[in-house]
Amino acid sequence: MDIAFEWSHYILRWFHVMGGISWVGSSLYFLYIGRVTAANEPAAVRGGGHVPATAGWFKRETALTWVSGVLLLLLLYFHYLSIPALVVAWLVYDRLWLARRDVAAGVSAVLLALLVWGLGVYHGGRLLYIELGALLGTLMAGNVWFRIVPGLAAQADEKTSALARQRSAHNNYLVFPTVALMVSNHVPGVNASAYGAAVLALLVVAFGVARHVVAGRKRRLWALGGVLALLAAMVALTAA
Repeated sequence: MDIAFEWSHYILRWFHVMGGISWVGSSLYFLYIGRVTAANEPAAVRGGGHVPATAGWFKRETALTWVSGVLLLLLLYFHYLSIPALVVAWLVYDRLWLARRDVAAGVSAVLLALLVWGLGVYHGGRLLYIELGALLGTLMAGNVWFRIVPGLAAQADEKTSALARQRSAHNNYLVFPTVALMVSNHVPGVNASAYGAAVLALLVVAFGVARHVVAGRKRRLWALGGVLALLAAMVALTAA
């Protein structure tokens, strides 16, 4: 046993989990604020003339989670090409939603499906889930650093604030499947299925819909029914 490797893994894992807990907790808290105040996240936490201190902390915990996750990816899988791929994914996503909002949702769904298929062919199994989780986490981190936090400042123009609200909504949906993908690392019966890519696609959709179960109002019942139906489909595929 390489004790240096084990301790590096242990310490990075701790930082990743602690950063993730802080980040997800903040995201859910802001989601709660938006709901109870009938406002969006940026409007609810905007400070007087500057980005509030809580937003600065939000940036730091986001950075801690992302950097420790990338280092874990390199330490455990040695996939250096994964890092440029994460950056490219963020740039494509960001440009798409800036330039073509009218078709961005549909194009994003198609690109995600192609990505899952491609990763399934190239990787498969456990790494497929980790790679996609890292990618979704990168999109969330990019949103926080480059779109959400700048929109929190009181002097931000309406365009910047609207963009922050849009990306805040995206992160509200992405956080649920991202966490589900990361914890799948500990459940080989899920990620080692012969239908791994199909299960993965259903999992992303199911936990994206789960956001409505947690934070929805009138849509909670149909969301819960949809999540349960998708979970049943995933169970059937992994049992096949």
